[in-house]
Amino acid sequence: MLRMPIWYRKTVSCEAKMRIFRACILPVLLYGSEVWSLTLAQERRLNTFYMACLRTLVGVTLGDRMSTEKLLELSGQPNL
Repeated sequence: MLRMPIWYRKTVSCEAKMRIFRACILPVLLYGSEVWSLTLAQERRLNTFYMACLRTLVGVTLGDRMSTEKLLELSGQPNL
């Protein structure tokens, strides 16, 4: 629900988008993950969703061919 009002708007700063992401999305994504026994497939799916969210927030598409390390550096976020 945040895509059209916030993520795709050029008038909202990247810093504000990251704050909303850290406050609203990450807690829901990682809820209870401390006690889960993650399989490799689940870990990959979580990491894929995390990177897709960061790409959307930064405004980078898959066609831009940016590495994961560069995306994490650009967004200022740690690895999941």
